[in-house]
Amino acid sequence: MNNLLDEEAQWVEGNLGKDWREHVLDDGRTLLKNSLGYNAHKGASTQWIDVTAWPDYETGSTKNQIEYRKVTGRGSRVLIYGKVQTYSYQSHDGQQIEGYRMNIWRLAKVIKIKQARTEPVTAVKAPTPTDLSDEEPF
Repeated sequence: MNNLLDEEAQWVEGNLGKDWREHVLDDGRTLLKNSLGYNAHKGASTQWIDVTAWPDYETGSTKNQIEYRKVTGRGSRVLIYGKVQTYSYQSHDGQQIEGYRMNIWRLAKVIKIKQARTEPVTAVKAPTPTDLSDEEPF
C-alpha cells in the first residue's frame, strides 16, 4: 500500500498500539477501539491510525469483536481492511492537528515465524587433485 488516503477500501498492515478498549454508544451498541502504528516503508516515521470495530450492521452481532480481543492485543502485528479517513482538531495550545481513522471491516493477525539463528558457516577449502594421495585411506 502506498497511499493511506486512497478512495477505495484497502488493507493496512501495522502493530496495535494498545489493548482493545470498549466504548458503549447511547443506543447500547458496543464498539472496540484501538490504534494502529503504520509505516509506509522501512525507515519512515510511524503514522497512527485510530481504528474502530463495530458490531455487525445487520444482526448487531459482536462475534467478530470477541474474536479480535481473543487473538490480538497490544503489539500484535495485524492486517486491517477498511477505508482510511482524515480528521482534524485544534489542540489546547491552538495548533491544528491532523489524524487518521479507520472502521475495521476485516482483521487478520500476521504470524511471523522467527528463523532460528544459525552459526556462520566456515568456508572449507575443497581438496585439489594434488592434495589427494594415491594411497588407500584404510
